[in-house]
Amino acid sequence: MPDLGSLARFFDCLAGEGEVSRMTGIYGDGRPELARAPDGTFLPVRALVRYGWHGHRLRLEVSRSGRGASVRVEGPREALCAVDRMLDDSTRLSGFGWEQLGGLGDLVPRLRDWVLLPLTQVLAGLGVHRFQGVLLSGPPGTGKSTLARVLAAEAAVPFFAVDHPHELSEVFETARNASRALVLLDDVDRFSARTLAAELDLGGVQVLAATSRLASLDATLLRPGRLSRRVDIPLPDGDARADILRVHLSGRPCARGLDLAALARASEGKSGAELALWCDDAALAAWRRDPGEPDAIRLCLADFGVFVPDEPTPRRKTTHVLIGNRDDRARLDEASGPLTWAVPKTARVGERAVFLAPTYQGDFVASGLVTTEPVADETRKGVYTARIDNFVRLEEPVPVASVKAELPEWRYLKYVRVHTTVPEEHEPRLLALLGLS
Repeated sequence: MPDLGSLARFFDCLAGEGEVSRMTGIYGDGRPELARAPDGTFLPVRALVRYGWHGHRLRLEVSRSGRGASVRVEGPREALCAVDRMLDDSTRLSGFGWEQLGGLGDLVPRLRDWVLLPLTQVLAGLGVHRFQGVLLSGPPGTGKSTLARVLAAEAAVPFFAVDHPHELSEVFETARNASRALVLLDDVDRFSARTLAAELDLGGVQVLAATSRLASLDATLLRPGRLSRRVDIPLPDGDARADILRVHLSGRPCARGLDLAALARASEGKSGAELALWCDDAALAAWRRDPGEPDAIRLCLADFGVFVPDEPTPRRKTTHVLIGNRDDRARLDEASGPLTWAVPKTARVGERAVFLAPTYQGDFVASGLVTTEPVADETRKGVYTARIDNFVRLEEPVPVASVKAELPEWRYLKYVRVHTTVPEEHEPRLLALLGLS
């Protein structure tokens, strides 16, 4: 069911190929009910509209439904196919806009010149009458399909997307009957090269194609007059990644001063789609960090698994005891940055870790914060590791025996063997004994 934006696009396409002969109330009398579309124009949302379209007489019954409207079209069979597809494709473009894309640089004006300008009458006066197909190529996830739909949403002409290879000839014929129209061929390498070349040679429509497998595309399709204009969309560089991250983080609660440059550096090699997934995963990590206070959640670098010394990881209440041997004690003494350490599987970013080394009759020697989610250790079955940072070394090691004397009810201290999570009732006293807040 089209929303007002889709309805506006549908009527724009119709207006480019025909004209309204009459508009009345829904029952054929009275005044039609209008609503303001996102672009400021007024649209019929409860009305009976009669159109003259390519010599055909169409009857459109528009009824308000929720935030949009339903449209029922009546008319000759040969016209209904094109108009119904136009309505369906206009609806599928709902929500596509340039604000969804980032990191395109100077590609936007070039694509507008190659894709949208030929759909107007501007070039006809210069003797340009033939459409040149445009091919978007690049690795998966770089936004080719989204870019194609954004261009289609901006073009005020009938838009047709070919969903299945067996529909190719039918869609091209329908698009030609609509005069100036835009045809989208996503994953163009899946179509028969011979059939597609024949349709492209017939001309009459603007074609926008996309592929992630340029090498598998038949070279005959790249001849002048077919898909002769090519735009390569590579994986985003650092500036482009920062721009894409800015798009995907807009509207999300982020910590003040969240360093997009640090995120861009840490995401080298990621595509736009992978960056979008990364932002979603960070939002889930932030929620796991503070599930009881959703309104107070703010995404920080630690939620992305990125460590920057100047940004402390937000502290969570839970504390874990991590044990080690004599060699591990040396690692702690020499550490100048984050360490990877075995942790309980339930550990979460922002939770405190206190180190007990060596095991058994050892000392509590340091504390830190968990800055990444636990992952399974490939070399040790059942062991999970995470990165620990923000170290605080205790001024004096605290023997486990002295803690045991102060917390005799905590049975774990009787025979320390494995990592554990400190019970909530013991945590304040343990931290006080260690001189930690």
